[in-house]
Amino acid sequence: MATFPTPVQIQTQYFKILQSIKPSINTNDSSSDFVIRGNVFAAFASGLYGDQAKVDNDTFISTSRPAALTLRGADLGLLQLNPSVSKSIGVTISGTNGTIIAVGQLQFVYTPTGALYTNTTSGVIAGGVLLVAIYALSPGQIGNVSAGGVLQVISPPTGVGASAAITNPIADGTGTETTDSYRSRLLNRLQQPPAGGNANDYRNFAFAADSSVRTVLVRRFGRGLGTVDIYITTGTSDIDTAVTNGLSIVRVPSGTLINNVQAYYNANAPLTDCASVYGPTEIAQNVTINVDLAIGITLSSVPSDSVHNPLGLTVAQLITREIGRALYKVPVGGWQIPGLANGFVVAAYIEQSIDTWLSAEMDPTTGLAIGNIPILADRQVQMLNSPFWDQVIIGNQIVAPGTITTVVGV
Repeated sequence: MATFPTPVQIQTQYFKILQSIKPSINTNDSSSDFVIRGNVFAAFASGLYGDQAKVDNDTFISTSRPAALTLRGADLGLLQLNPSVSKSIGVTISGTNGTIIAVGQLQFVYTPTGALYTNTTSGVIAGGVLLVAIYALSPGQIGNVSAGGVLQVISPPTGVGASAAITNPIADGTGTETTDSYRSRLLNRLQQPPAGGNANDYRNFAFAADSSVRTVLVRRFGRGLGTVDIYITTGTSDIDTAVTNGLSIVRVPSGTLINNVQAYYNANAPLTDCASVYGPTEIAQNVTINVDLAIGITLSSVPSDSVHNPLGLTVAQLITREIGRALYKVPVGGWQIPGLANGFVVAAYIEQSIDTWLSAEMDPTTGLAIGNIPILADRQVQMLNSPFWDQVIIGNQIVAPGTITTVVGV
């Protein structure tokens, strides 16, 4: 890759040439017209060199800018995954028996986020209730809502109640695939091209099947010889945004999505393999953490930070939030530790995540606190599976926060 001169190097070279022509020029005189022209030229030439360096970087997938990356992906037939809408097969409305509901007649809003939905199935209210399927009117993970939530019916028609219960999760809503994720898929395609049905091919099948798929785990022989188990996740992929803003986190795919992906495997997977698609099983992980608070901080303090604490959470709530952030980021089947077959929820990883967000320890280089919200002088996550620090999880499991306990004093 070419190396381009810096602005200072360009300016120095310019002055050398200038002095060879006019030896009397004082290049230290900032008011000199020649010096001013030299500074402007150095800046202009540096900009050209900088742009050329970016063009050079666009030659490689690992360093390409987003626009160039999209073009490389088009050459390989792999496009960046588009956002997808959230949907649910089970929202229960209430009302007067005999009330007829047509497709698209109802609109709902989830008040905490303002996300809008409409019904995609029809029916007649009986026994005071009717179960309808819905989908979000706009794509994105903001439309995902866990089961147990409540939607408000907008301008409910006669015979329909003002609220609806979310019986089945509103799932599958995703944002546009991140540039890093897209880059990783393109590199994977170049480094591991299609090979007649190996594990990497099975992973790519899932992404090709539906644009709302975000992660894939492939397990061979999960149900015996000749079987391939594929575990997919969808929905909330930008964990940081969701956790910071208190949004629902739904990663387990709907039955509809699983069926769509299964149909793709049935049509494209090698005939000798029995491929089955599943959603992971979500399990709760309890965590106890000991903390020393920074000077002047109590568990009931509310740090003022509109970016990192937009909901105005207390210190105790922030600690719980950050443990949840770390747990939500554990991949299906857990973090892999070299030399061990199982996956794990790793206590040290939770501590590292907490440090990134909450540590008050000072960085010796910058002199600034390490954490985004500096409230913890020290922390220690207790053993997750005493007498072991880390918790084993099996290949089809995904982690969510369970009971989080904070103890003051490390």
